Amino acid sequence: MQANLYLAYTKCEDFIQHLKIDTCSILGVDQDFLDQCLQNMLPTLDLGKNFIVVPRKILFVDSNSVENCINSSKRLAVGCIPLDIASARRLAKVRRVLSVVMTPKSIRYVDEQQINFMVQSPSRKYVEIHLHPFIAEVVEEVLSVDIEKEFYFLGEIIDRALKKDVGVVISSASPSLRETLLITHIDLILFAIGFSKRERRLMLELYPREFVYNWLKQ
Repeated sequence: MQANLYLAYTKCEDFIQHLKIDTCSILGVDQDFLDQCLQNMLPTLDLGKNFIVVPRKILFVDSNSVENCINSSKRLAVGCIPLDIASARRLAKVRRVLSVVMTPKSIRYVDEQQINFMVQSPSRKYVEIHLHPFIAEVVEEVLSVDIEKEFYFLGEIIDRALKKDVGVVISSASPSLRETLLITHIDLILFAIGFSKRERRLMLELYPREFVYNWLKQ
């Protein structure tokens, strides 16, 4: 069962079409968006296949707001995007099941030291990579040395997390169907970065399922 644990869609029509064309069995969307779609379109949907939709909440946090994200993990599968060192370190130590999200805005805080702190945590920790914001930088700008370094650093952090057995979850975080990354696209991107079939299976199947299971169990 492959998983894409966060789609940043804002239109129910996009989500419905995504369900029809993707091979993922587990998909995550924002809780408020899911409520809206459940009321309008999902009740009459018949895809002829089974799938699981995980209610998510993705929040930017700093040292002043990090506790709000942690508290939200009691009822939702939360991903917290740290905007400073203090919030990143707090997320590494908390006992709740949540993910520390890596985007271009948080990449400087989800570093090698952050992985080391997560390894030392008494409870299972997860790094969640939102791929679309990284790909958007390549599409929207001329490829620069900074972007190349960013992808190199991204690969290094994922590799370190896998070696330390910190859970790595890859999500597309695509804002619309037109810009979406299907699971086949994500797999190809990870292959291009240099990850083996076994490592890609960990990130697209095993770790996401474990994350959902541990969140439901807490």
